[in-house]
Amino acid sequence: MTFDSNIFPVFYAGPISYYSALLKRQSITFEIKEHFSKQTYRNRTCILSANGPLNLSIPVVKTGGKMPIEEVRISYKEHWQKDHWNALHSAYGSSPYFEYYDYLFEGMFAKKVDLLLDFNLQIHKTILRCLDLEVEHQLSKEFKALGDVDPRIAFNSKGKNLIETTFPSYYQTFSKQGFVADLSILDLLFNLGPEARVYLKKL
Repeated sequence: MTFDSNIFPVFYAGPISYYSALLKRQSITFEIKEHFSKQTYRNRTCILSANGPLNLSIPVVKTGGKMPIEEVRISYKEHWQKDHWNALHSAYGSSPYFEYYDYLFEGMFAKKVDLLLDFNLQIHKTILRCLDLEVEHQLSKEFKALGDVDPRIAFNSKGKNLIETTFPSYYQTFSKQGFVADLSILDLLFNLGPEARVYLKKL
């Protein structure tokens, strides 16, 4: 499935397919008026650990009803920041380019940010910086229905994405267990470094 819309959800270090789609557009609109959906890339990212794919989820403050993504607050009852950073360091500490970029991300997992949206936008900005890419964005002012071909539901953290993409294999730190496609963009960045941009543009 392909789509023409420039409206994208705001993800937590989204998958490679998501960034490939973003880079096909000169500018995008980030959807901040949609209702928050649990167990999606909005607060989850998937990396490759020594034991296989590992989901890292940011806990959010629970509410009694639906809430726009722009209002979702991060919960700090758990030490998720420390856990996520330790997981990233364990998964990619020996990867070819982790030491080139780790200092840009480490601080994000030490400072408490109130809103999930703000944290996601911060890490997105840093990812683009590492990739040496520019994708202009604005924030949505109202929710608009897009029908069946909707990028807000095209990237699925629990199954196959609706966007059909073939992912050439690349070096992964734990490649002995076999190549795992379409992980977090961080997997591509820490393993390929500057070549990550070339990889994305070929998809």
